[in-house]
Amino acid sequence: MAKITTEHNFYIVDLVRNRPKSDYISIPPCRVNVTIKIEAKNKVPSSKLKRLEEAARNSLEKIEDQIVIVASESTKKIEALIAEGNADASAKANREIQGANVAIRGALNYAEKEAQKAVEQQRKKEGKQDALLQQAKVMVVVKVGKAALATTTAFARSFATGGVDVTGFISAASACYSAYKAIDGLCADESKKCQALIHGVDKYLTAREKKLGTLAERYVQDFTGYDKKDPVKALKDLATRAEKLAEQQAATEEAAGQPTTKAHKAADFAKSMLGFLKKETNAYASGVETARKNYRNGIASYRKSVDKASSASDKLKAEAKKIPALVPVGAKGNKLNAQAIKAAAEAMQFQRRVTKMSKMLDNRIKFLDAMQSVMGTAKITFADKTLLDKVKGMDKWTMATEAGGMASTAKSILDLAKEVKKIAA
Repeated sequence: MAKITTEHNFYIVDLVRNRPKSDYISIPPCRVNVTIKIEAKNKVPSSKLKRLEEAARNSLEKIEDQIVIVASESTKKIEALIAEGNADASAKANREIQGANVAIRGALNYAEKEAQKAVEQQRKKEGKQDALLQQAKVMVVVKVGKAALATTTAFARSFATGGVDVTGFISAASACYSAYKAIDGLCADESKKCQALIHGVDKYLTAREKKLGTLAERYVQDFTGYDKKDPVKALKDLATRAEKLAEQQAATEEAAGQPTTKAHKAADFAKSMLGFLKKETNAYASGVETARKNYRNGIASYRKSVDKASSASDKLKAEAKKIPALVPVGAKGNKLNAQAIKAAAEAMQFQRRVTKMSKMLDNRIKFLDAMQSVMGTAKITFADKTLLDKVKGMDKWTMATEAGGMASTAKSILDLAKEVKKIAA
């Protein structure tokens, strides 16, 4: 009677599940494909196949255990070599990896043999009470992917700095200095836009006072008795005086038997005066708004550079804290730790100045937004003291005010980075 071949396939996604944890060594996923073929009088039920599969899996787990032992021991040796930071540490570490991989490949070569042995043992065990399996023939095919120790980028960087990975710290320090230079490069533009707004406001105020003088001459023939700095009050005073003059003129004309000029009320005069003042100062007010908008948009752009500086200082503080855990014990480690402490302190100082600049820019944006609201609704009718004096005082703080203080801190951070790199080399 011809025998029937039953084939059962299964796979293991990753043979090595319990990898040793390391920043320097990794083991890529290792897939295993297994095929179990059984020749028997009848088709073998899936329940029996599952038990044979379980036997094969258990044998492969033992292979995994061997690989984990080899990988763990090698990883410990490699991390010790990195910590030492000796000149020949890199060569020793690579030789250790090569030796470990030879042992791992040797274990993998036994995978199929061990799986075959385990499945056969399971068949014999069940065959004592199962006629179907008693005379069956079993063949196991195991195809294993590559399982080997591999180095990470941190491994390469560590030996590039004599065993201590300070590249993140150096990069963060450089980013801080670059951020400062970017801010410093924007200071002239910020100052220019600020001065343009102040100058525009000055021109507007001068024009408004001049046009109020024109109204005083036209309606009351008197340049005194009104507040040039407060247009609302000035227009009210001038309109009231113009009304009285119109009434006096009408009375004089009536007494002389002359045609009487129609007397206007103060409200009419005020409306006419306000229309004139708006028309004559509109171009100057538009100039102020253009300068305000340019400055407002500029600050929004400056804040991006300030935010980058903040991120850079945060990164530097984090990298400085890592150094004590990376450096070896001894004089070299002590020097690096000392520099890391100094760098963390400078990063804090840098961060404080960046935070202050950020808050000042935020406040300035709020002020410029409020200025738009006032100029947009009241325009020439608001008094200087409510807003414009503040505008004229904006040059008391500019980005350059804080950037000047950041210069020495940024330079100190860069010097510390150079010193750390020198010590770690």
